[in-house]
Amino acid sequence: MKHKSNSSIVWFIRISRITIFGLSYLLSACSPPLDIHSTRAATTSFLPTLPSQSNAKPGILLTPTTPFYANDKPSLKYNSWDLVHDINYSPDGKLLAVSAGEKVYIYEADSLTLRFILSPGAWTNRLAFHPTGPLIALAVRDGSIQFWDTVKGTLICQFTAHKKGANSLAIHPGGTKLATTGTDITSRLWDISSVAAGNCNVSEIGGLIGESYSSPEVTFSPDGKLIALVDRTNLRLRNSENRKLIALLKGDLPIFDIAFSPDGRWLTIAEHQDTVALWDISKPSKPKLSVLALVDSNPKDHIWRVAFSPDSRLLAAGASDGSLKVWDITMMQLISTYQFPRAVTALAFSPDGKQLAAGGLDAQVWILSSP
Repeated sequence: MKHKSNSSIVWFIRISRITIFGLSYLLSACSPPLDIHSTRAATTSFLPTLPSQSNAKPGILLTPTTPFYANDKPSLKYNSWDLVHDINYSPDGKLLAVSAGEKVYIYEADSLTLRFILSPGAWTNRLAFHPTGPLIALAVRDGSIQFWDTVKGTLICQFTAHKKGANSLAIHPGGTKLATTGTDITSRLWDISSVAAGNCNVSEIGGLIGESYSSPEVTFSPDGKLIALVDRTNLRLRNSENRKLIALLKGDLPIFDIAFSPDGRWLTIAEHQDTVALWDISKPSKPKLSVLALVDSNPKDHIWRVAFSPDSRLLAAGASDGSLKVWDITMMQLISTYQFPRAVTALAFSPDGKQLAAGGLDAQVWILSSP
């Protein structure tokens, strides 16, 4: 693998989110460009047209030269050391959850009225609302997976999934299975059918061992048939029932985040070197790759988070330099660019597609009107 030493440094930093947060700009300053031409030669590179000043909506759609924070104020602000790790809306759009510092805050989404403050005991790397019940699942740095009742604000289930820390989690659309990843090489599947009924009879139903020492991300496809697992620079697409490998998506760059489009057609990957890979998985066994290239791309930066709008039309990507870019995938064109004070580490569209929530190293959350 080319430039193995540099990729290993970046990947080692990725294991602990808080380490990434603290060394974000050091990484940007010290990492030399990687050679990606070997894996990108057969792909299509889209060079988008940036929005002009005349098309910009003050405070919402901004040109790359207009600092967002100079004209607008954040919707939520925490203590400077309470960095934002993750953010998500409940399926009905009524609640907004924010992982900041070692707390998880549950708000009324429309008014941002605080409903509960959850205390999992350590920072929460990832959170996900249950698709069918009033629950939220947390992947906590201490290695535990926790389920909290979002009506009462109480902990109803907790178990250790990864002794060296839980990196990520994903709930199957049916609500009965959970996938988790950790810094112990393994990815695991769990039967959580009892949790929706208020019980904690969770059992492990399968495990996968990766080639690298940490698995940072996992997600299910919208129909629940596929599961995508990150293994350093590669992504494995598997059948979620029998866990058989369907496709191996190879790359040269460390991966930081992944997301399926709601319509199931696209799988996007946030990578080092300011790169967003977009795979067409209409035929999962024969995925096709495109790379969303940026005219102002900086190879020293990396894309931390990606998110699709509910209608699968828009793709948002937040980067280590504080930039947030939104593409219209139907046209493969960049339509909006925002600039935040510091790196973007959390992204989520509201279920109605009208809002895009972003949070990051500035310990703030910004609620934007969707382009």
